Amino acid sequence: AEVWQKKIIGGLIKKDERVQTLLEFGCGTTRFTRWWKEIGIKASGGDLSPFMLGQGVHLFDGDLVLADSHFMPFRDNSFDALAFITTFEYYRDPVAVIREAARVGKYGIIFGMMNRNTPKYIRRRVQQLFGKNPFYVTATFYTPVKLIAIINKALEGMDYTIEWTC
Repeated sequence: AEVWQKKIIGGLIKKDERVQTLLEFGCGTTRFTRWWKEIGIKASGGDLSPFMLGQGVHLFDGDLVLADSHFMPFRDNSFDALAFITTFEYYRDPVAVIREAARVGKYGIIFGMMNRNTPKYIRRRVQQLFGKNPFYVTATFYTPVKLIAIINKALEGMDYTIEWTC
């Protein structure tokens, strides 16, 4: 699954040649943050968890910051793009996070997330009911329509396009 995710995400981001720097928020142990460098993008990471970053600092040789995605400690247009890879589902105010990402990123935002309209979503919720998968208790999974509505609300009045694939 990870190979396929990286193929899709890499293909999308490489379409915009302006993207040379990227901030991945919710980078955790830097699994994807390390990968951005492999495809030629200078990446930095941010996360709310000191425990995850404590692991990431041993695995990643770039910049990492302990911060809340709702209040990113960066100047406007600090990065060419921002990425949220399987973390956006956990933000309490997704509109605020998108606005922050649009403020900090010059050219775009990348979302890697689970579509609510999939059998995988149903399987994980059933596992959760039986106490077998506690990782998604606080997650909000979005349909493409719902995510687009949130993006539209967050970026109201801005000129942007949305491209997505599965």
